[in-house]
Formats: sequence, C-alpha cells, structure tokens
Amino acid sequence: MELSFNPSVSGMRAAATRIDNTAHSVANANTENFQSQRLLQSEGAAKDTVSISAVGYNAQDLAADMTSLVSDKNVYGANLKMIAAKNDMLGETIDLAG
Repeated sequence: MELSFNPSVSGMRAAATRIDNTAHSVANANTENFQSQRLLQSEGAAKDTVSISAVGYNAQDLAADMTSLVSDKNVYGANLKMIAAKNDMLGETIDLAG
C-alpha cells in the first residue's frame, strides 16, 4: 500500500521545489546581474536537475513566474488531496478488515 502514496508525494515535492525556485527568482528580480535558475524536470526514475539560464531576469520572466506560482500551488494541492483520499481509503480498508 505504501507504494500508492509515492506518486503523490513525488508530485508534491516537485511542486514545492518549483515554488521555492520561483520564489528565489522573484525575490532577486531587482538584484544587479541576477541570473535566474530554471528547473528541468523529467519523468520516471531520473531526478530533477537544475540548470542556470544564461539570460538576465526581466518583466516578462516575472509575469511567467507569477503564473507558474499559481499553477504549482494547484498541483501541490491536488497531490495533497490525492494523499488524503488514499489515506481515507486505507482507513476504510483497515476498518473493514477489523
């Protein structure tokens, strides 16, 4: 049963990492010569990797990052709801077995 939680936990971790990275970019947007970091996420067993972009941070990047924050917040929340649902189902199963 534990394996059924892994995709949701992984999704939450990925969303949290993207939120942290975006927050770092937004917080440092006015820093001179700031180079934003962009996450490259892959599916499967491979881990997320971070690469540093070669371009500076501008208003267009800020708008995209603010949009990404909303999206990533929703992804995090959806995965959290999946964990809660799985937890409830597991509890019902244990109750039925007892």
